[in-house]
Amino acid sequence: MYISGYVVNGAGLGVAHYWKDERPVPLSDGTTQAGAYTIAVAGGVVHVAGYVKNGGGVMVATHWVNGVAQALSASGTPSRARNLVLNGPDVLIAGEENNAAGITVARYWRNGVAVPLTDGTHNAHAYSIAAAGSDVWVVGFEDNAAGFSVATLWKNGVATRLTDGTRNARGYGVGLSGADVYVAGYDNTAAGIRVATLWKNGLAVPLTDGTVHADVFTLSFYGTDRYAAGYLTGGAGAWMATVWKNGVPTPFTSGATDAEVFGAAVVGGEVLAPGYELDAAGLLVGKYWRNGRAVVLAPQGEATAIAVD
Repeated sequence: MYISGYVVNGAGLGVAHYWKDERPVPLSDGTTQAGAYTIAVAGGVVHVAGYVKNGGGVMVATHWVNGVAQALSASGTPSRARNLVLNGPDVLIAGEENNAAGITVARYWRNGVAVPLTDGTHNAHAYSIAAAGSDVWVVGFEDNAAGFSVATLWKNGVATRLTDGTRNARGYGVGLSGADVYVAGYDNTAAGIRVATLWKNGLAVPLTDGTVHADVFTLSFYGTDRYAAGYLTGGAGAWMATVWKNGVPTPFTSGATDAEVFGAAVVGGEVLAPGYELDAAGLLVGKYWRNGRAVVLAPQGEATAIAVD
């Protein structure tokens, strides 16, 4: 079991980490802010992606291979890697980078070579990536001229808008199941309530009824079961770390303080879900949940993604 994330050090800086079977492996030196958002493992090779701030305080998208850092950008403008997938010999990493005008451009990197998805007219972000054969899907969102974020799926660079742009909506996760393409994220009601939503082949499938805020960030498939991970607002108004199995939610926290989960893996019948929960002082505690039982990985920090090899 491999989990990516970060740990806050004594200087208050995030140190990018991954954990192998709960054993921490630091990826950055703690002299500047850094974080790891995604992890994949194949043949014993561990790939992690995220960012490291350079000496000038600029965020640089970074890919670590067995702990060795490789900067994905040398432009001097802020960039960030958010998700990676291994497809045969290729490493595909989704993220974004600012252009010279300060507009965030959605992109992915194929083996370190950047592929822009947007033209830099409006801010856009790429959160997740999937691949099969020669096809590449990326999901995220792009702001429109009215200032609303539009949930967007790019296939081989061609954009499909999942929402009509009259309200904010975002896509965060993409997954493939047979011939079907799923996107996880949220849509908004007319009243501005976030509705946790899956889009199946472009058609919206709400997971919540719009009475409380909810969101899903990733989805995964095990046999005939579909898992989506995110949060559901509880009765006290705090976010509950929640995994939906085939549309049925299971909260892992009580809703006393905010908590979220960012992925779900099934191993030996157990559901493993990384995320965080706020403590009584309001600090993020990095955790993963094993069948609903919390395991602390970082007294201050976050657990952001999970992979099993």
